[in-house]
Amino acid sequence: MRQIRCAFVFHKSIFPLKGEPSWHARVDRWYQLDAPAFGLCELWSQAPTVEKPALIVLASPGGCNGSDALFALQGASSPARFVHTLPSLRASALLQLMNWHGPLICLQNDPHSLSRALSEGAEWVSLNQQVCWVLGCDADYVAYRFCLGGEGNMRLERGGAAAALPLDSEINVWLGKSNGEPTAALGGGWQITRAAGA
Repeated sequence: MRQIRCAFVFHKSIFPLKGEPSWHARVDRWYQLDAPAFGLCELWSQAPTVEKPALIVLASPGGCNGSDALFALQGASSPARFVHTLPSLRASALLQLMNWHGPLICLQNDPHSLSRALSEGAEWVSLNQQVCWVLGCDADYVAYRFCLGGEGNMRLERGGAAAALPLDSEINVWLGKSNGEPTAALGGGWQITRAAGA
């Protein structure tokens, strides 16, 4: 059985924010960000880390559908604002804030974006022995970061039969229940465990 240590942090953002965020001077056109991009920057400002990843996997549930719909409802007035809703650009503000350059994979596999990102990130870490982050932001403006391959309060394990991918909503519920089941299946034979010895 392969094991990968994993650290998990999250932050609930207030969006839209009244006023400027603490990081506004370090991100070009921060005021044009959609909620997920803003949430990722807020997470970094609240929980920065010195351990930088070799790879980032962005779980982007819904892709840019929600942001595109909001853009259309607001009159579709500015092409410059529309660009910031694209999932591949969603992380660009965070990368500016981190001053990080490296490979980024953006996954939209609803309703399994998070579980797919975690299982693919774990597979990458097991093959490359380098740190990978899985980032995302849910519909309630909760941004999250899983640091796979470093120190952490969780572990990912691979062994046994491959299970079907769980829904992202099931993973989010599991993450929110500190007294619930210690393990959740991710698919591809991977499972995530939160335990005192993780």
